Amino acid sequence: MTALAAAIADRCRPRLEALLHPEVRLRALLPRRSVDLAGAGAVAAELVGWFDGIAEVSVLRTTVEPVGDVWHVGYRLGLTAGLVTEQHIYLTLRDGAIDGMRLLCSGFRPAAGEHGRIDALGVGCAGLTPRIAAAMRALRPGEVLSVLTDDASAPADIAAWSRLTGHPIVDTAAEAGGTRYYLRRS
Repeated sequence: MTALAAAIADRCRPRLEALLHPEVRLRALLPRRSVDLAGAGAVAAELVGWFDGIAEVSVLRTTVEPVGDVWHVGYRLGLTAGLVTEQHIYLTLRDGAIDGMRLLCSGFRPAAGEHGRIDALGVGCAGLTPRIAAAMRALRPGEVLSVLTDDASAPADIAAWSRLTGHPIVDTAAEAGGTRYYLRRS
């Protein structure tokens, strides 16, 4: 079962397909969408496709344990740009191959201690984007800056700033008092 996490991290579609039953079914809950696919080729392509554009993916931790009549496989992956993701899969086996997968994904999250942080509650756009620009200059390319804001114009303003500067927004998350934006230094 640890071979599953390794094949996903290596983005090795043939090795991943070899672990899957030809009629495998994947149901996945991702941060922005859900997935319902069948067939080894389609499932393998979906799983490795999540990491397109990521230079390096490494397995940081893997757990495997039975839960009644299913197996739980959980793994944390380290990604370039100071990001991590964690996925939990509950799977069933048929003829020694994975034939059912129910997956929950954390999304790409900043790794603790590997990004800058701005808490700008109460700061309007006129003060927010200059603070973001200054913090970005202190980061190395690929590092992630987290920005907490409660400014009503922040969604449009940060998106426009991101497009103009080329520093992409990699995620957003609602938090108490505001929204946290994660921007990667390009």
